[in-house]
Amino acid sequence: MTMTTLPAHLAPYSFTEWRPGTTTPYIGRCKQCKRAVRVGITQLKQLFEHPVKGVIVFYDYEPSRPCYSHKVQGALCWSTPCPTEGCMFPRSQMPSMIALKRIDGVVHEQKKCDARCTGATGHTCECLCGGEHHGADHSL
Repeated sequence: MTMTTLPAHLAPYSFTEWRPGTTTPYIGRCKQCKRAVRVGITQLKQLFEHPVKGVIVFYDYEPSRPCYSHKVQGALCWSTPCPTEGCMFPRSQMPSMIALKRIDGVVHEQKKCDARCTGATGHTCECLCGGEHHGADHSL
């Protein structure tokens, strides 16, 4: 497969550089100090031409603040250090970690997006924005 015969969904991506794909919003709350944090994680893609398998897509991720990824039962999970100065794990010198969950948004045209949405700390959104502005007050 050559670059001219790429499927349409791969056309925006390159064989020579990482290109951004979708940005997914995540939100979490510190168990120690209760501070909420919203993080946008952008998926990056780069193409590679394999002699047997054809075009392979490599993935990388670019979070909007320092994050750590790990896999749990094959699913990619994210966490970030608590931004509150001095917030540490009990009996430890390590900063508290915040487990992040993907914001699940459902568009409800009857519900206007307001301060209840932008100030939310949970990961479920059911308003006009469909999750686009959910927890935005907690972005760093």
